[in-house]
Amino acid sequence: MSSPPSKTVPTEVAERARRADAIRNRQRILDAALAAFRESGFDAQMPEIARRADVGVGTLYRHFPTKGDLVGALADQNFERMVEMTREALDSGLPPLEAFETFIWRAARRIADDRGLAELMARKREILEHTEPPEELPQLGSELIGRAKESGDLREDATVADIPTILCGLGQVVATQGEGPQPFISWERYVELMLAGLKRQ
Repeated sequence: MSSPPSKTVPTEVAERARRADAIRNRQRILDAALAAFRESGFDAQMPEIARRADVGVGTLYRHFPTKGDLVGALADQNFERMVEMTREALDSGLPPLEAFETFIWRAARRIADDRGLAELMARKREILEHTEPPEELPQLGSELIGRAKESGDLREDATVADIPTILCGLGQVVATQGEGPQPFISWERYVELMLAGLKRQ
């Protein structure tokens, strides 16, 4: 007589469903964290993020044991998008300077339109304590800037480090808008000044 199938061993379908559910929960937490930063700033607390994600605090901490882990994951997600945008600029067929400026304006618009992302970008030091950009990001950025330097449009001392300097600085500009009686500088004006400073005179 054959033995009945064990009910204690998870089926492959159940395992896949659990993995898919975990992936969904992780993304919901990341989205909720950005929403919390957008509304409450970088001091938003983990229980509030869990509430926004509609998950238990235990679920949140299983995915991200510390707030630093959560910040690192958000940064990694942003780095992935930056890689895509840099590749798109390199493959755009635009003249080198236009390709570079188009990339900066697109990246800047993302930050300007999302205070949660701006809060994240403004904390470069905290980000680098928990994660690092993928190797391909500075490589692609160097190629983008290198082309514009070779065309004679950018200063000879322009480097790939200027890109995070511009974008993290913009994060600070956007994140602090409204804290005083009036903005110190508009984000568009900030980007215009940064790009002008990189151009060869």
